[in-house]
Amino acid sequence: MQILILIKKALNIRLPKNQSPKLKTLKQKELKSKTEEELKKKQEEEELKKKQQLKNTLLNDLKNSIETANEHKEKYKKRMKEEPEEQYGVQAFKVLNWGPGTEDVSANTERSIRFRRHTYTILSVLDIDELKEFSDIILLATEENILGAFSSLGGVLDTASDHLHPKKDKLNNLDISDLKTLKNSFDKILSIIETVSAMSKQLILDYENNKDLIKTDINKLKSHVKKLHNQFREKAHEAYNLKEFIVSTYNP
Repeated sequence: MQILILIKKALNIRLPKNQSPKLKTLKQKELKSKTEEELKKKQEEEELKKKQQLKNTLLNDLKNSIETANEHKEKYKKRMKEEPEEQYGVQAFKVLNWGPGTEDVSANTERSIRFRRHTYTILSVLDIDELKEFSDIILLATEENILGAFSSLGGVLDTASDHLHPKKDKLNNLDISDLKTLKNSFDKILSIIETVSAMSKQLILDYENNKDLIKTDINKLKSHVKKLHNQFREKAHEAYNLKEFIVSTYNP
């Protein structure tokens, strides 16, 4: 009878409700691994989203800069059709030419018209009266060649915007690093042009206020404008190098 009872008890043995420590640890590891994978995936998705947002911002800012620069350029192309015969009183155009035996930049040849357009474009911060005054000041200082820096900068703006504007809708093919570099390069060109424009306007104000006696002492005026001319040349050279980099590097 006792043997029968023992057999029944043996048959009624059940596993404990709690899992074995080994099995429990394994499931905990699996759960932890799954949680880590989900967290990693979420972090990757967030990182990807941030990168896309950054790229979109760079793209939009760059496209806006390109569009604005192109509109500025095209505006002055149209304005050349309305250029008055006296060329806004800029007498400096009449004393500059392309070399011995060549026409003045006041002439109606293609290159002379382009030269004047570039000058007007870079000096767009000046009104008509200020254009004439600026010309008179640089003639007094015998630094009329300073307009050559404006022609160079205008040429840089033409080339850079003509290169990028038709391609602006393909710029999304560039990665973030290239977009940053391109945007910084193009923005630097625009910044240089803005700086030169502001410095040109400041020359007029300084002359009117006789700052450092540049209005009453011709030698001080010459020294001041010559220094300004050298700065403009350096900035034009910097802008030219940036333009060359853009044209040679970016063809999306």
